[in-house]
Amino acid sequence: MAAEKGNRELSKVCLAYDIVSPQVLERAFCRAVETGNLAAIGTFLRRGADPNVGIAAFQGKIDSFKMNVSLQADIIYLLVQAGAQLSDEIALSVQRSFTLEERDSEDDIRLLRVLLQLGYNKAWVRQCLLTSYAEENSMFDCDACIDGGALINGRDINGESALQTAAYYDCLFLVQHLISRGADPNLPLSRNHPKVQSALYSALARGHWEVAAYLIDSGADITAKATTTGATLLEGVLFTPCMGNGPGHLETIIKKQIRDLLALGAPVRRPNGTDSFLPHGLVLLGELDCLELALKAGVQVEGKYGGMTPIQLAVLQKDTDIIQSLLQHGANINGCPGSLCNHTTLSEMPSPSPPLFHGAHRFEEIPKKQIFRRALSSGFQMGVFADEKPYFPHSPLQLASSCHDPDLDLVEFLLSQGADFNAPAAAWYGRTALQGAASARNASMEVVKLLLDRGANVNEPPAQVGGVTALQGATIRGDMQLVRLLLSRGANINAPGSPIEGRTALEGAAEHGRIEMLRYLLSKGAMPDPVTGYARAIELAKKELHFGIANFLRDEQRKLDEMGFLGIDLDSL
Repeated sequence: MAAEKGNRELSKVCLAYDIVSPQVLERAFCRAVETGNLAAIGTFLRRGADPNVGIAAFQGKIDSFKMNVSLQADIIYLLVQAGAQLSDEIALSVQRSFTLEERDSEDDIRLLRVLLQLGYNKAWVRQCLLTSYAEENSMFDCDACIDGGALINGRDINGESALQTAAYYDCLFLVQHLISRGADPNLPLSRNHPKVQSALYSALARGHWEVAAYLIDSGADITAKATTTGATLLEGVLFTPCMGNGPGHLETIIKKQIRDLLALGAPVRRPNGTDSFLPHGLVLLGELDCLELALKAGVQVEGKYGGMTPIQLAVLQKDTDIIQSLLQHGANINGCPGSLCNHTTLSEMPSPSPPLFHGAHRFEEIPKKQIFRRALSSGFQMGVFADEKPYFPHSPLQLASSCHDPDLDLVEFLLSQGADFNAPAAAWYGRTALQGAASARNASMEVVKLLLDRGANVNEPPAQVGGVTALQGATIRGDMQLVRLLLSRGANINAPGSPIEGRTALEGAAEHGRIEMLRYLLSKGAMPDPVTGYARAIELAKKELHFGIANFLRDEQRKLDEMGFLGIDLDSL
């Protein structure tokens, strides 16, 4: 405690009278270093603590330090000034900390300057200092670094040059100055870093249009590899944070940038062959003209970005013009990308989990979330398998019929283009077009009638997990008019539920508290399980606190028992 308060006299007494052992003092010294207690560190050093012990403690904790970088700089300065050796090993530990995200450039500058002042004059220190000054938009300090030996086209430990950094932070004058001093706008990307962008891509992806224009005027190659992840310049424009969320004039600017880059021959496919966001972004913008230019240039029409194809996204956008254009360029009207229906047995199927975005590229997180939001409106769940492959295998017609607010004109259009109204449901929570239409949040009687009139199978079995028949879906929703229609078209009132997480029509009505629906189903011949009777329906009703329905079903059970059909122990229900 004395050292922590910087109390020299008290700590002197403790040492003079051997109140504490040297081992305890050493541990306390290390603890002071690890917690960043400068007053305690100074006290221990003045009383003869070995600064090399302190620097070793600092090295052991630097990767997990929660203290700010400025404090780290002070600790290193104190220890080295007291005689600690600033070895390459220690400096490399500091270097590794520079790869962490959300660092403050001002603190980085202070730490780097301390290293230089203490005589550690390695090349990486000056390169990191140069990019830190570029982030701060300091032309004077950048020049001082370059004049002091930093390479103008050198890279810091994150693989970025000063020009790339200046472009990323919209430092137009500094970009102009660095290029005048020899900065290369076509500097090849570092192969040793997974998330590096060219200067031009960095500017486009942040909406820094003037910087991007200057780079192009200065000879930036729009056909060169733009990112180590594969994303193209055109995608960079669509990754702009305001895309899809900003004022209309910003989207107008984005559209102009897309047109200009396409006219200049910017590539529409990723060089590494992975799926591009370009067609999806243009669909989200509703930009038909640009989409057709990209399609003519060879953009992938069936590529899946975030688990969704462009035509799936266009259906969720309810944009028939874009759907028509995609179909004319080869999109599959009955595409069901990634469907595992009938490919493996149920026991061998790994269940998909909800998608995560924390590992996404710093620009790509925004469009992936936009796609996920569209998926939420589809009436289907989106998932991701353990191998990170997204799971969204639903045909365009299934999406159009199952969305929260089905559109009759859109369904008619898809049918006119050859959509299969009996395409099978996907294994997990899938729906045929008719099952989806009957289960939709705002079900359309017209859509259901249209599908039935076209020949949709009213008794198509439910998906293997969480599926429903058309009648079960309508029953769960409590739509009496729709239930009557389906029964009039031959729907099986006693069809079994899904093998996993399934419900019969009776069970679904009981679980959702539909007492009038239950009465109606029973009046139309709905029967309980021949072995367990109403047991499961009662249990589901109780779980959702529908005790009135549970009691009603118990009474129905007793009637059957009295008639000699079943012999269920009602006391256990």
